[in-house]
Amino acid sequence: MQPHAALKYRPEIDGLRAIAVLSVVFYHANLTWNGANPFAGGFIGVDIFFVISGYLITTILLRDMQLDQFSLLHFYERRARRILPALFLVMGVSLPFAFLLMLPKALSEYLQSIIASTLFSSNILFWLQDSYTAEPSIVKPFLHTWSLSVEEQYYVFFPMLLLISWMYARRFLVPLFITGLIGSLALAEWGSRGFPDAAFFLLPTRMWELLAGGLLAKLEIKTGRIARPQFNSIMPVVGLLLTIGAMVFYNEQTTHPVFYVAAAVGGVMLLIWFCGKSDLATRLLSSKFFVAIGLISYSLYLWHQPVFAFARLRTGNLPKESEMLGFIALCVGLAYLSWRFVEKPFRNKKKISTQKLWPVLGVSAIGLTILCGAGLYHMGLPKNLPPIAARAMLAQKQKPDLVQDGKKCIGRIVADACLFGKADAKTAWTIVGDSHLDNLTASFWKMIDHNTSSLAVLTMNSCHYAVGAEILFNGRPKFCTPDVNEERRDYLKIHPNNIAIIGGRLPLYLSKNYFDNQEGGVETGDTILMRPVGQQLSDDERKEKIGDLIVRSVEGLLQSGHKVVVIYPIPEVGWRVPETFVQRIPKNFSDIPLWVENEGITTSYDVFKERTREAYAVYNRIMPNKNLIRIYPEKIFCNTGRAGRCLTHDSNDVFYTDDDHLSLAGSALIVDAILREAKTKWNL
Repeated sequence: MQPHAALKYRPEIDGLRAIAVLSVVFYHANLTWNGANPFAGGFIGVDIFFVISGYLITTILLRDMQLDQFSLLHFYERRARRILPALFLVMGVSLPFAFLLMLPKALSEYLQSIIASTLFSSNILFWLQDSYTAEPSIVKPFLHTWSLSVEEQYYVFFPMLLLISWMYARRFLVPLFITGLIGSLALAEWGSRGFPDAAFFLLPTRMWELLAGGLLAKLEIKTGRIARPQFNSIMPVVGLLLTIGAMVFYNEQTTHPVFYVAAAVGGVMLLIWFCGKSDLATRLLSSKFFVAIGLISYSLYLWHQPVFAFARLRTGNLPKESEMLGFIALCVGLAYLSWRFVEKPFRNKKKISTQKLWPVLGVSAIGLTILCGAGLYHMGLPKNLPPIAARAMLAQKQKPDLVQDGKKCIGRIVADACLFGKADAKTAWTIVGDSHLDNLTASFWKMIDHNTSSLAVLTMNSCHYAVGAEILFNGRPKFCTPDVNEERRDYLKIHPNNIAIIGGRLPLYLSKNYFDNQEGGVETGDTILMRPVGQQLSDDERKEKIGDLIVRSVEGLLQSGHKVVVIYPIPEVGWRVPETFVQRIPKNFSDIPLWVENEGITTSYDVFKERTREAYAVYNRIMPNKNLIRIYPEKIFCNTGRAGRCLTHDSNDVFYTDDDHLSLAGSALIVDAILREAKTKWNL
């Protein structure tokens, strides 16, 4: 069989690859300018890659079919040569760093991600992981492989479907492409509203982007790239503006980001179709810089996330922007080396024959899987840790929340809420709030009298009790839809004797900014926006109205006769406490007690006060009432062991599981305060 039909080289497509990979790299670097992140929409670079891949792969397949040269085995070999050698290299190089820098929970997730990547299913793994209990995305070295898995899954079935269509429905290929594209796009739009994680990670809601490129390939082979002269110089610039504009104008108030992705995809399609030789966009994309970055774009994509993740794990902080620029330069250097000495040789059959290729790839895949499987099997705490460090690491694993019928209580609809204890219990408690409140549930049920008390759990991630409010993550409704708080209100209405415990991470919801402890501990996360349902407001108006909703919701319970416990903000930390604790603890055991007492992991009380000022103002607006108790976690954690500091541990226990959620030991302190106040005020 002859070699497959060669594609005419188009340097502007390498330039597009450069824009795609640079946008993703700078997005993950989390660089800011004047306090804003100009790369907030940089994740759209992955969508650009999908369109390019769909175009190139479909062009190769259709040309091979036209020439009667198509071979499924040869196609898979070309894909394997392109994707796997560099991927396995980066995985292998990362393993020693992972075992050196990661604690058991993070290491377990990392090893699972390598196994899933070798099985072309890491997108499914990351979709299934609970984003609240899993490690943060910025310290997941192989989170970015989800996009490779999407492409690999597409490559498994698409060539076969295309071949069948070519054989039996050749005249209808264009309608078939359009139908698949529209169907997948509609599914993505629908999924982004109700199932955003699935819409982000899974092939059915990403396939339209690959099909968009495929449609262009089919039209080009059928008719050639027909363009009117008046469009040749305009449309490439329009395409470039659409693509860049979608990245620039995306922000946390974007309700449906699929629109911005569609704009970028449309821009890429215009560039692929209309780029010629003389227009401005083509000249820019074909410049030496963009072409050079485009050539190494795959390796750069592979290297950047592990380098960034291990850099953050090494310090426990977010590296400074100057340091991140250095890490970006390191990634470019590593990308060039792996492109030059791995990618290029493996793509050349004269250097790496088919007979050599499969044994090398097979041994690599099996070896990585065995190493990761062995690591998971023998997972446990490192040997010879001092007791306090071992407890810090155990704090990650000991869940401070409740489970019923094999399912977590948090995140359930009210009709399926967890109920513990007797229905006719003398005292009925209901915990209503977000994950901060949910972390109190296990300690609460443990510390109350099961013979006289019951407990209902109405908790939802990122969902403070505020009837009429909603939470958007990355511009999409998630977790805290309007129905959640309405159902909570209705539940409490028909249970007027329940004591409602209410609170949550209000400083985050009001400010929209994750915590910066001003000492190097900077938390990152998805953009988050709490607002009155469907209202686009200025920030000051939004905060005022959110405060009104919270006050009205709590006072409504008090007026209906409920007893209410309001939990004021729990101090955030900025550092992931267990990891930072283990990293900083003295190696000399004899120095540990003094370090724990005089240093340890603490944060500024002044920073806490400024961070929580607006949240305190909201809670303080709730009118005094004989049925109201206010609990101040700052009185437990701040100015107790050290003046002007908030503690994350004492000499016996660590109080946090990460950078803001309490451990079992920490939550027990809050619950003890609640029970003491309730006994004093209400004689319970």
